[in-house]
Amino acid sequence: MTTPTYDPKITAVLLVDPYNDFLSEGGKLWPRAKPIAEEVGLLDNLRAIMRAARRAGSCVTNQDTLRCHN
Repeated sequence: MTTPTYDPKITAVLLVDPYNDFLSEGGKLWPRAKPIAEEVGLLDNLRAIMRAARRAGSCVTNQDTLRCHN
């Protein structure tokens, strides 16, 4: 099996609303996510991914979750 490669000029890292509910101390789901996030080094891994992507010349962006209330 070959390792896939990605052209950094046409590749982006998109983080979808990782902060408000999941990764912030005041987030609604942080108490449930915290043990696993800390066990696997989630925040450090996300930072490493973003650094590597930027270093390679890829775009790194985040998208807030949009909620529609009818």
